[in-house]
Amino acid sequence: MAEFLLQIKAIKLQPDNPFTWASGWKSPIYCDNRVTLSHPTIRTYIRQKLSQIIQEEFGAVGCIAGVATAGIPQGVLVAQELGLPFIYVRSKPKDHGTGSMIEGEVIPGQRVVVIEDLISTGKSSLHCPWIRKRRRRITTKPFQKKGLKMRPSAPCAVRNSVP
Repeated sequence: MAEFLLQIKAIKLQPDNPFTWASGWKSPIYCDNRVTLSHPTIRTYIRQKLSQIIQEEFGAVGCIAGVATAGIPQGVLVAQELGLPFIYVRSKPKDHGTGSMIEGEVIPGQRVVVIEDLISTGKSSLHCPWIRKRRRRITTKPFQKKGLKMRPSAPCAVRNSVP
């Protein structure tokens, strides 16, 4: 995976002018996983690997959730590959309409895999409403454990049962 990211120049280095991540961390390295969406071969590889790992690590799940914003396209691709429903989680509730924070059909008791594109502190994943309420019952498994061999800025899944 790292080779793919280097080939498409998704990894940026700025040791003299560190990037500020969403977590507030300063880092001389930035990985723009959104760039992978423009490369069908790499996009397919990621979709297939994430799907494979979800099946191996989590077994039967009922839904895939993507965290706004960059977790949404990866989540949609995985949900399509696995033939599962998809929902997405906004970073904050809408200020119009229904005021929803979660878009899509959420079924109580359903096992959900939450997909992020980058992980540093995990704050945006833990921001998901049902995760905030049930932190003690959550299993997190960064995908660096198998297959993708990526570090903290890796696609990740968080499994939980929806309330």
